[in-house]
Order: sequence, then structure tokens, then C-alpha cells
Amino acid sequence: MGEQNIYQGGPPSSNPPKSVEKTLTPGPIGTLSPMNVLRMLLRRWVLVCLLAAAGGLAGILYGQLTPSIYVAESKLEMSVRRP
Repeated sequence: MGEQNIYQGGPPSSNPPKSVEKTLTPGPIGTLSPMNVLRMLLRRWVLVCLLAAAGGLAGILYGQLTPSIYVAESKLEMSVRRP
């Protein structure tokens, strides 16, 4: 198995800029590197904020609507020893 060719878009360039070369370097699981995931999340920041707000609202509603269950248990042990 030889080197894997990955289409990076655009015509080939003999001297790509370092920023482009760095972002196009495949990670251990393909092109899904932590930096690419961060860029994807930053492009869709509105969706990320909406999902975070929906999750927070769901948590608050769950906390308010479920009944509180308090359970306690105690055990008292006494031992009589001579001094």
C-alpha cells in the first residue's frame, strides 16, 4: 500500500502557503483533526449556542418537574467496654 492521495481542492501548487499546508495535513483518522473540528464548530457557532441553550433548558425543566425523593438511613451502634 503506497501513499494515499487526498484531493485537497484547487489546482496543484508547488509551493502552498504554510497555513494551507498545515490545515490540509491529514490527522491519524483522516482529515478530522482537533483544529478542523474547532473550525467547523466556530463556523456553526449559532447552532452550537442554540443546542447548548436547549440542553440547559431541558435540564432546568427536568429538575423542576421531577419530584424530590429524600431518603435517609441511620444506624446507632453502642458498645459497652470497661475502662
